[in-house]
Amino acid sequence: MEISNTPINPLSIVDILTLRYDLSISPNLPKKSWKDFVSSDNGPNLDLIENLISGEIHQKLEKFNPKKMSIALSGGVDSTLILSSIRKNHPDLDIEAISIKFANSVDETQIAAKIAETFEANHHVVYLENYLSELPRAISQVKLPFWDLHWYYVTKKSSTLSSILASGDGGDEIFSGYTFRYKKFLSITNDKSTPLEKVKAYLS
Repeated sequence: MEISNTPINPLSIVDILTLRYDLSISPNLPKKSWKDFVSSDNGPNLDLIENLISGEIHQKLEKFNPKKMSIALSGGVDSTLILSSIRKNHPDLDIEAISIKFANSVDETQIAAKIAETFEANHHVVYLENYLSELPRAISQVKLPFWDLHWYYVTKKSSTLSSILASGDGGDEIFSGYTFRYKKFLSITNDKSTPLEKVKAYLS
């Protein structure tokens, strides 16, 4: 068992358990202001969005010029978008798609398998009987009290297949995909709810 001597800021734990990210970590994206959220009558420019995503992916792949790469494929919109963009711009690239299958949970690997087949990617399923079986090692790698440790298993498998791993992680945050959680949260809390009640409501 590994023990870290690095002190943990209690506020960081609070932020991660409530907001799901640590406010003390400097972001690698420019800060936004209220001007970035001014409403507009214009609809989203889909071509611009696609070109920005494709351009970023192409730039990264050009830098490394790989013959093979891995992608975390959940079967959702975000990872499917990334896979389709990679395949569109790199038709000859060998792609290894990795999906996680949890015991006693909804199995999305069959959907992911069909998506992988559509975009000519080799599909690998990592079955987790006990999600917490390697918890100490996973935490020692992440080095943060981060709740979503399935990435440990994704990267562990990916390291046996290639040196590059792509994912759609962050897509929900960028495109506001968590609004359904906020709706439920607001429906079971009110102005008189205590902080503890709000935390329990959010976690539920």
